[in-house]
Amino acid sequence: MTVHPTSSRPGTLWRLTAIGLVALALLAVGCSGGTAAPAGEKVLRLGMPAPAVNQDPAKAVTDSLWVTELAYDPLIFRASDGKLQPRLAESWSYIGNNNTLFEIKLRAGVQFSDGTPLNADVVKRNFEYYAETSSAASKIKMFSQLEVVNDLTLRIHLSEPHPAMPELFTQAKFVGDLASGDALAKPDLMTTRTFGAGPYVLDPNATVPKDTYTFVRNTRYWQPEAIHYDKVVVKVIANANTALAALKTGQIDAIQGDFTTANAAKEAGLQVASTPRQWFGVIIGDANGTLVPALKDVRVRQALNYAVNREKIAKGLLGDNGAPTEQIVMPGQSGHNAANYYTYDPAKAKDLLREAGYPDGFTMPVTTQNKRGLGLVVQAMVDDWKAVGVTVDLKTEANDGTYSEAQTAAKLPVFGVSFGSDGEIHNLGTTLFQNSKTFNPFGISDPAVDKLRSDAAAIPTVEGREALYQQLVRRLVETGRYVPVVAVPIYYYANDSVQGLAVSPSAQQANPVDFMPAK
Repeated sequence: MTVHPTSSRPGTLWRLTAIGLVALALLAVGCSGGTAAPAGEKVLRLGMPAPAVNQDPAKAVTDSLWVTELAYDPLIFRASDGKLQPRLAESWSYIGNNNTLFEIKLRAGVQFSDGTPLNADVVKRNFEYYAETSSAASKIKMFSQLEVVNDLTLRIHLSEPHPAMPELFTQAKFVGDLASGDALAKPDLMTTRTFGAGPYVLDPNATVPKDTYTFVRNTRYWQPEAIHYDKVVVKVIANANTALAALKTGQIDAIQGDFTTANAAKEAGLQVASTPRQWFGVIIGDANGTLVPALKDVRVRQALNYAVNREKIAKGLLGDNGAPTEQIVMPGQSGHNAANYYTYDPAKAKDLLREAGYPDGFTMPVTTQNKRGLGLVVQAMVDDWKAVGVTVDLKTEANDGTYSEAQTAAKLPVFGVSFGSDGEIHNLGTTLFQNSKTFNPFGISDPAVDKLRSDAAAIPTVEGREALYQQLVRRLVETGRYVPVVAVPIYYYANDSVQGLAVSPSAQQANPVDFMPAK
């Protein structure tokens, strides 16, 4: 298969532009209702690639993170330079030196948007709710006891060492996004309303679920000087080219982009913020061979890695907007290995398949989505696998809910992913390679990986843990459960009416709370 950068083919660009203009016309119809903003009212208009499940932070997903961030302040805030700052938690610390007891001291005088107070008991109830309700439950399964010391102090007793607790309570990890006690008592209220302690509150009367979300100032916010807009309107725009067209024509002020639109955004003179963030490829979920017996053999999984021409795919699809990778972490991140394990070697792939008992190859189903160009990457992988005798029944699923349901129900032996993490390997473990229904639905375990992670967790310093983290990542590469292919930056675009758009390697998601009118 011959692939080309999407931004370098005039014919392709013409077709995408035509499609984008048609969709933009439809978008304009959807945005034209209602009254104009009052004179002097400061309004921020955002585009978001996917709708929120609802307004419950325990059910939030990364694609709709902006909606959550506007209404729910986290316990600890990760600034755009990666530094951790007090938010609802005024201070935090480990007690002792084995990373098994963590204390949070809350900010005094904070109210949720419904007027109820923030206190240690409410934080405790939030964690209990996350443990029962959220896909993030695996992140806090080691919470063995939640001790309310006083009204503003909570101690978290851990069943095992956890070296990265502060990171866990930042906005992108969701667990630190707190809802009011009244909302926790009646969680159905959060289907259509927000109950956070953040700078904005959802206006249900000006919101169309799964299409447009309107936020207004939270009059009870604990730091009102940090509210920069009177209103924030978030429009769901799934198509990347439509979103870019809306930004260029002034219908919205900021969006999340991707590698398929990055060059066009730069050429249009927009603000472009980017940082290495995600790997695109597949996860071999069925590494025990439950649905596809061949995948149980590590030689087969390694063959699938050797068969993929990462350099060609990266150059052909991404051009200068990405790079080949075989690892689950980006360069400069915790655990990254400088040396590669796999090279493109189809002959070696065939030899490994022969040794594993599959001289004529085998057949496997692969399911993916096409968000942010993921489908293009997976299709290129499928072509490479075909060249070594592996036949793929490829399905592209457009519906997020259907895809997620099949993925978590262990119905997809191999599935496409765009996965990114901006933290320590320890937290990545609970998300990706341990008890995660989303990314490890078949419950695959590796004692060697578990031991490396456990040994690292008891080491008090990040520097001390790094050597073990690198061994852990190398082990994951060698066992072939993951087939990362390209490392893709995350992109955000804004027009010149906005300032505060920024990302960094350790804070990879732009936060609309940071946005403010340009001076």
